[in-house]
Amino acid sequence: MNSTSKSSCTLHDILITEKTSPEIARIVEQDLRYKQFEKGEFLSHDGEAPAYVMCVVSGTIKKYLMDASGHEFIVRIFKAGDIFGYTGILNNSNTIGFAQALEKVEVCCLPHNTFLNIFESEMSVCNYFIKRLSYELDIAWRQIESLALFDVKKRICLLLLRLHAKFGDATTWVINVELSRDDLAKLVGIARESFSRSIRELENEKIVSFVGKKIQIINLGLLTKYGQS
Repeated sequence: MNSTSKSSCTLHDILITEKTSPEIARIVEQDLRYKQFEKGEFLSHDGEAPAYVMCVVSGTIKKYLMDASGHEFIVRIFKAGDIFGYTGILNNSNTIGFAQALEKVEVCCLPHNTFLNIFESEMSVCNYFIKRLSYELDIAWRQIESLALFDVKKRICLLLLRLHAKFGDATTWVINVELSRDDLAKLVGIARESFSRSIRELENEKIVSFVGKKIQIINLGLLTKYGQS
């Protein structure tokens, strides 16, 4: 883990606006740190006290849970602009799950106490993170609904639609994030074998195809229909 030169990031832009007081702006500029992590490195571990709020500047990160047998369930994939690590700070609890770099990653970090002080003193920052918590809760409920109510094929279609919305190229319809079939299976909470069978069905129906290690959407209309049926 190495410090790097300062880059622009979403967190910086949220905390420092034209309405931000000079004192708060000075503190943010002073306390923001930029760090790099290599592929496979952990940004945070389950059960540890949260030290920072983090914002992804470049690269992708997986957030996952692990059961007693060592099986992973991937909860989220973070990309540039995504912010994480603040929920444990706001509710004074330890980190839940692991955050691990899927490739070389740069993040900006704001220390626990600095973030909390700004959250409590700046109404615009408070409002932003309240809205963000509501969004995170909505995502969590949708994941619970998918796991509890939908069959494997529908869950995979919904996953591909979410990934396409977040990482999709509007011209080529390629989902621009490299995830192994193991990781894709963990995102929907199934065994790799089950994922492979279902994705082959979608390939045979000319709905998706693989371009190297990335997935390309061929028939978005049919994929959407399967995800909604």
